Amino acid sequence: MEWAVPNRIAVLEGAAAVAFAIAAVAALLSDDPVAAAVAGVATLMLAVLAIRDRMVRVRLSADADGVTVLHGFAQRQRIPWSGIVALGLEQRSRRGRSRRLLEIDTGEAVYLLSGREMGAEPADVVAALNELRP
Repeated sequence: MEWAVPNRIAVLEGAAAVAFAIAAVAALLSDDPVAAAVAGVATLMLAVLAIRDRMVRVRLSADADGVTVLHGFAQRQRIPWSGIVALGLEQRSRRGRSRRLLEIDTGEAVYLLSGREMGAEPADVVAALNELRP
């Protein structure tokens, strides 16, 4: 089983990077270096995210032996089922909005994955993982 960033997310990030690049050029042409710098930084950040989300789409995979999660920017970490201390949902609230994250606790590290990263509701992923887990 695999859970990956939906293609539409990477496309939207790429489109936003292009829009900010256009804004950066427009700001440069109108002699506004601060706006050009801000738009340039936004362009760079969005372009990096779009490239990563296209090249490293799969954020979580699972089989009978364990799970593989994205670790860091683009590395993968293999965790056997016996290495997972807890598997569940983390509820986070910020600025009046609440969201759920998949939480994989190994005792040494905690991996948190959002629905956006997996292309699925975290509760559904937890249920699927619990069915697969021996």
